Amino acid sequence: MVETEADAQSRFDKISQYARKAGYALAKQMDTDLAGLYTGWSTTDQGTAGTALTKPTLLAAQQELTNNDVPTSDRCFVLHSVNYEDLMGLASLTYASNIGNMNSASPIVEGMANGSEGYFGKFFGDPVYLSTNIKVTAGTPTYHNLYFHKEAMALAKQIEPTVIQAKHAEYLNAQQYSVYDLYGVAALRADHGVEVNS
Repeated sequence: MVETEADAQSRFDKISQYARKAGYALAKQMDTDLAGLYTGWSTTDQGTAGTALTKPTLLAAQQELTNNDVPTSDRCFVLHSVNYEDLMGLASLTYASNIGNMNSASPIVEGMANGSEGYFGKFFGDPVYLSTNIKVTAGTPTYHNLYFHKEAMALAKQIEPTVIQAKHAEYLNAQQYSVYDLYGVAALRADHGVEVNS
């Protein structure tokens, strides 16, 4: 809600700033909904709550999908950002001798960005992404990290984010802006994703 007086006295385009934040909030909600679909997977969970992620744990997740005849292409890890320190300690992800960059600086030195937000690097061919949207349950706590093939789940959108604008005389002709979206998520192939606990 932007009141007329506030709008007249501001030199900034407040609506465009609010719209960016609203768009971010919608995208975060979609991400969070997708991250919760692990509960519908039929594979064996890997890793243990409250413990660091290790190379054997990540390899076991890969092996789980391979045993289910899931294609080795189009797989990825999405891990909670609290696992950053664990990943930095894995030679498989950081040593130049292991990632094939003997003649150039390690991605750890250069920065891990490849044009995608949250991209960390590759673990034996699979992209690794960090996110704060991974589900966390209280107690130990448990971070429900994901390793999956792209066919494990789906996001369907029927409209783009839409802004509705309306005047409210009772608020001194304030302009109210509401943003909404229409989408749905679903687990598609229960054997194409693995929950990786930490």
